[in-house]
Amino acid sequence: LKIRFATSIRAVDVNEDLIKGFSRAGCKEIFIGVEAGSDRIRNQVIKKNATEEKLKEAVKLCRKYGIQSNFYLMLGFPSETWKDIEETMKIGIRTKVDFIGVHITQIIPGSELYNVALKEGKISGDTLDLYIQGKLGADFFDVFPKYIPDGLSMDDLKKARTLAYRKFFLNFGWVSRRILSYFRHPERFYRDISVFKMGVH
Repeated sequence: LKIRFATSIRAVDVNEDLIKGFSRAGCKEIFIGVEAGSDRIRNQVIKKNATEEKLKEAVKLCRKYGIQSNFYLMLGFPSETWKDIEETMKIGIRTKVDFIGVHITQIIPGSELYNVALKEGKISGDTLDLYIQGKLGADFFDVFPKYIPDGLSMDDLKKARTLAYRKFFLNFGWVSRRILSYFRHPERFYRDISVFKMGVH
């Protein structure tokens, strides 16, 4: 079938045979849940078990087979410090991934983080009831409370998210790679233009 699709994958599951197979099947974009640039947070706190070398390998394989690589990144984990957050800001540049998406961690009922936040007193015992009743937010991104590490504030996390995007997309290496990619994948140019238009409106 001549189809195009995108998919998500764990970094630890990436290997050349898999990426090659995805490419032959029509995959044009892969989203990888990296979450944190800090090795301590990524592997000790949230147990992703993915080294930075593995992340670089995933990006290289995607590029080799014409698949756009994307990192999901998150800010706000237990014990996370500003130094850890700075590592998250830099991980996209160090690995040369094609795109990043940066989000503030949500405390989702049923997750391990929910139990941690409850124990730490960051949420109350009725949070789950409020979620079920639809009283926690007006849209999907506001439904769940955000996890704010000790010593940081929501403003810190929002500032970090803005800085992460700025550092990544204004990096000369990213800009030059992106322009060169248009010659092999012209459809990316038109997509980037549409994304830019959405961003300025």
